[in-house]
Amino acid sequence: MSAIPSISTAFITRPQALISTRQPPAISKSEETKPVAPVREPDRVELSPTSRGAVEPVEPVEGVQRAEVAAEGELSEQERAQVQALKASDVEVRVHEQAHVAAAGAHAQGGPTYSYQKGPDGNRYAVGGSVQIDSGPVAGDPQATIAKAQQVRRAALAPAKPSGADQQVAANASRMEAEARRELAEEQATEGASTQGTENASEANERRSIEGQPVNDEGEPRGNALDIVG
Repeated sequence: MSAIPSISTAFITRPQALISTRQPPAISKSEETKPVAPVREPDRVELSPTSRGAVEPVEPVEGVQRAEVAAEGELSEQERAQVQALKASDVEVRVHEQAHVAAAGAHAQGGPTYSYQKGPDGNRYAVGGSVQIDSGPVAGDPQATIAKAQQVRRAALAPAKPSGADQQVAANASRMEAEARRELAEEQATEGASTQGTENASEANERRSIEGQPVNDEGEPRGNALDIVG
């Protein structure tokens, strides 16, 4: 019995969040795969955009074209093994991409896109996939950017086996969160200084009032009127 071809389980993702370095073997026009992902737009990243290791095709059943094979009972032992490997790949790929989508929430730009390989039984099986997500910062709102970066990171690492590219997207999201936290800290420091200055002026006015020294609307001391005796 021939050994069942192994399937690469490395999943990959991006970068503009969320990706496998192996490319599938060349296939004929009859086995042409669906495009892996649409043209990227700014502030969007892809999770797992390249194909997993495709299952090596086998020769057609003697006297029968693979496209005409309808039942597994008509397949050779080697072809049945290939079909089983492709079925396992299909399940694994779909679970991986759905995990990205579920964790990305509103930041997912549509559903998964899959690339396929045609099996000796005539069916198509997913051997790769991708998910586009919006990974850009929220302009003028570091607090919202922090929350978004955390969700993008969760989406990138959601599958049981994140690819190297998935992990890179997660790292980019962490950097975006760190930058947003610095911006937020600067804003809070500026607001704190302004508040402290207002409080100091108020305290000074109150102290002058207690001491009997009148102040104007700006908190500056007013001169006492002099009684002029003729």
